Amino acid sequence: LSNSGMGDLIIFPRYDIYNKTKGNIRTEASLGIGLKIPIGSHTDTVDFSRSNTIEYLPSTLQLSTGGKDIMLYAFYFREYKKQKFRLFANSLYIKKGYNSLDDKFGDYASLSLFASKIFFRKWGITTQIKGEQIGQLNAKKSKLERFENNTDDFLIDFEAGSWNDKKDNTGAKKVFFIPQISYSQNGITIFVTSEIPLYQYLVGNQIGSKKQFTFGVNYRFQIKECEPEFELEK
Repeated sequence: LSNSGMGDLIIFPRYDIYNKTKGNIRTEASLGIGLKIPIGSHTDTVDFSRSNTIEYLPSTLQLSTGGKDIMLYAFYFREYKKQKFRLFANSLYIKKGYNSLDDKFGDYASLSLFASKIFFRKWGITTQIKGEQIGQLNAKKSKLERFENNTDDFLIDFEAGSWNDKKDNTGAKKVFFIPQISYSQNGITIFVTSEIPLYQYLVGNQIGSKKQFTFGVNYRFQIKECEPEFELEK
């Protein structure tokens, strides 16, 4: 099974609440609040012609969850300029909203801790420990009451059984180790990173995370002269 298309529109402004340099040390703190608006379908189906049934695609293949989500973000950064060493952290919390099926996917929370060192002015090594927690599928009270009050109806009973089966296979806790090496010159940063799962607890039967390898190129330009900086994942 496969699917393709546009998923969500994310509006996510962030604001520096503190940015100060004192001697050798620069400290920065930022907060952000955003909104995720679904523009893709969350009700795409697949036709099983042999059994003459039509079912929704698995949630992992839907283009969107279908709900409007609120996103909360925090970032803290501390740089030791002479040592060319940086420590920073960020956290993200996504409060999921209900979709047209009266379902709400589990809220998402993550916390990442970083350490970064620059060598020879152009090379950078960053290590990251990231923990994330994903809640279980939920539904509006009216939908749950409909399941409970119509257990004699075969279709309702079948739908409730299918929904409960989906719920029992959602929710997870994971920890990742993410090393990165980068090279920067003239505003261009080339980087290679790998996401390595250290711990995974998945509720029920789900697709787990495997090692992920990423190669990328970033281009940054400044409107005024400043010291060269490595691209940081805020």
